[in-house]
Amino acid sequence: MLNLLVLEINELTAITVNSIKQNMPDATYTVVSCESNTKINTALNNVSKPTLVVSSGLLLNIKDQDIPPLEKIGQYPICCSRAGVYADHKYKNNYKTINKPMTDKMVDLSIFIINPTLWDSIPDTDQTCLHNKKILYMPRYMNHKTDVQIEDALSAYSCLQYGALGVDAAVCNYTNHLITGEATVNESYAYCFDRFEQYTDGLNNIYKSNIKKLSNKTKRISKFRDSYNTINKEA
Repeated sequence: MLNLLVLEINELTAITVNSIKQNMPDATYTVVSCESNTKINTALNNVSKPTLVVSSGLLLNIKDQDIPPLEKIGQYPICCSRAGVYADHKYKNNYKTINKPMTDKMVDLSIFIINPTLWDSIPDTDQTCLHNKKILYMPRYMNHKTDVQIEDALSAYSCLQYGALGVDAAVCNYTNHLITGEATVNESYAYCFDRFEQYTDGLNNIYKSNIKKLSNKTKRISKFRDSYNTINKEA
């Protein structure tokens, strides 16, 4: 397992640390503060070898086989996921339909693997610093994240399908919802909020309450979602 760097960008650090301790007890991790839009800068200033970098608030359950081989990582300065879950999917045109354009070149830096040996300089901000970089893209299960289409463009069934992918996902990434405590019906189908309940020790009571509320919403569909996931794996 690669070393972990946790970027503290909100008050949900306990979720990430608790999930590392419970699910990845042999992992070596460091927590550092990070200002908005300086994730790559902060990472490069704190690591000297390929490292998995995650923002606080993500739930981690990463196995060795989830990480690309070190030989492959060594060929890329960064490995990250696309900002749009469906940017390279048959639903990609929906982003235009709902007037929220998203291309397959836009990335999400809430989780990434950085290879500092392939960076000639340290950028001040995240903006534009990846324009000329060769990027290795993570598979969807490495970052089960929120997406604008869930609320505005997808059917309940499509949301359920996406939710089933989150049951065994290596990372669950719903930070904004955990902070606000709010989710639509479609979002409660698509996001596995119930997975977070066991990692709330040390959180502010406001966020504990938010997670409990979101989890209760998701539990209305979770049995069906989990069964659907099981059927898909066995098919």
